[in-house]
Amino acid sequence: MTINPLTLPQIKDLEACFFEAMAVGYASIAPKVAPHPTLEGWKINTVEGTWRSDILVITDEWCDTGGRTLISLRRDSGESVALWCMRYWGTYSKKEVPFLKQAASPVCRLWKERVHWRSWTH
Repeated sequence: MTINPLTLPQIKDLEACFFEAMAVGYASIAPKVAPHPTLEGWKINTVEGTWRSDILVITDEWCDTGGRTLISLRRDSGESVALWCMRYWGTYSKKEVPFLKQAASPVCRLWKERVHWRSWTH
């Protein structure tokens, strides 16, 4: 399968969706997440939005020692294209986690407010 890069979202198209997912997921003080269906001890948050006639899907998954964020494009043809993946590992004491979330939360909220969720819908 050949993918024409000109038919894919650019970074600016993904920013608002990414920060929205973070604002309601890991960076949230009260995340709207679910237990991961296949990875014990992990949490998962999925945010979807439209881009042209396709669906952008941001899947944020994490546990106490790390996580991953995947951005993919689900074409109206049913084809799925991975656009970006970030994996991270490390451990923080439970007493440090609230501070880290508190530090990340305003950045995600600011982007959510400035780039409004619907603004990346074309």
